[in-house]
Amino acid sequence: MKTPHISVVLPVYNGEAYLAEAVRSILGQTCTDFELLIVDDGSTDGSAAVAESFGDLRVRVIRLSPNGGIIAALKAGFAEARGVYIARMDADDLSLPERLARQAAFLDTHPSVGICGTWIEEFGARQSVVSLACEPEEIRVRLLFGWAMAHPTLMMSRRFLEKHGLAYREGFHHVEDMDLLMRASDLGSLANLPEVLLRYRTHEKQITARHQAEMGANTKKLLTRQLRLLVPSATLAEESLHLRLISGLTAGSIAWRDLPRLGLWLLRLRAANRKTKRYDRAVFERELRLKWRWILGQARHRLRRR
Repeated sequence: MKTPHISVVLPVYNGEAYLAEAVRSILGQTCTDFELLIVDDGSTDGSAAVAESFGDLRVRVIRLSPNGGIIAALKAGFAEARGVYIARMDADDLSLPERLARQAAFLDTHPSVGICGTWIEEFGARQSVVSLACEPEEIRVRLLFGWAMAHPTLMMSRRFLEKHGLAYREGFHHVEDMDLLMRASDLGSLANLPEVLLRYRTHEKQITARHQAEMGANTKKLLTRQLRLLVPSATLAEESLHLRLISGLTAGSIAWRDLPRLGLWLLRLRAANRKTKRYDRAVFERELRLKWRWILGQARHRLRRR
């Protein structure tokens, strides 16, 4: 068989309800030079039968038993991938028709970029358009504070992954993408296309909804690791303050009394970066100013509600 330009890796575990729709969104791509690897991770529902039902030579089904979890399924899919690029896809999402063509064209013309994502449209239980930073230096800075790319949208250069020995790792369940992207951002450029190319289904049975505690603990572990690359001498109290900043911005829970400590912490981060030069100075300080505006806005909002 001809080597495909793109390998799409789609892991599924008991995803019968939405799998057919997700697969059809890939088979309906304007770019046809791809293979679709459906990794059935020991499903006990009808997922395997759905995966085998398409009769399209571009579809290959990998059966794992027993269920080994998302990281094991991704590793199995990536090991079988033959394409120049490897694209992620989830069993409950929908790729828009131009997704693979747009991302592959971008990577073809930007060889310095190792991983490319896109914006997403959430639908289902929650509805919104999620726009993300697009430029490599912006993404790298955003990873100091949390998520910066949408995992189901990622398309990766296989050459980039192999050159740097990058792979999903055990020990970071439910944040395996954040771990991979944080490491990748120090080895090459990451970029997001500024357009919605994937519809992200939100529902109660998602892994992110079912495993909040473990995901939260692993997220804190990664954020702390990232902080220490910038501020190696950070104390436990400073780690806690950094995590408080991130959680407060995410949850909208920053109060007026938090302002002095958080303001001083942002100045500490600015000074640390000027010393280490870890991040592009202009991009980093622009991000700190943006964070400060968000902090002030949230504090004022909470004060008005009292």
